[in-house]
Amino acid sequence: MRRVILLIISIFSITIVGLSQEVSSPKLGWVSGRVQDENGDSLIFAKVFVDSTSYKSYSNKTGVFTLKLPVGEYRIKALSSTKELSAEESHVIIKEGDTTHLDFVLHLAAVQGHQIHIHIQTVKAAGDETKIEQEIQKSDVAISAISEKEVKTASNITNAAQK
Repeated sequence: MRRVILLIISIFSITIVGLSQEVSSPKLGWVSGRVQDENGDSLIFAKVFVDSTSYKSYSNKTGVFTLKLPVGEYRIKALSSTKELSAEESHVIIKEGDTTHLDFVLHLAAVQGHQIHIHIQTVKAAGDETKIEQEIQKSDVAISAISEKEVKTASNITNAAQK
């Protein structure tokens, strides 16, 4: 009976040790590749990452990166930290012990601006100037007011510089 109990305890201990090793050692793989711009130039310090996780890497001076990940499927993103380039994203499957090759080509980002309206109001009397200043203070955006004399001076400087 004593031997049966020892055997059961031994089997139970081996099972627990085996399970704890399996839980504490995730199966890993790698994704590696190069980040470059549309001209084929290497991008230094480009961030390569899995969104909403702590998994990230940065490309070296030749644009090469390596990212170690647990086995699974991921959406990997690359983003330039030095140029105004669009981010790129790619889907990869990481297999245990394997290195998945993934290159990114980042393109110039389109810059989209906002429409700006310019309103010109001349001051005819001293009281009008105070009203304009009050309107400027109420505004949610940055506003600059300059006098007609300042506009003419700036215009003269610009014209002189162009000659």
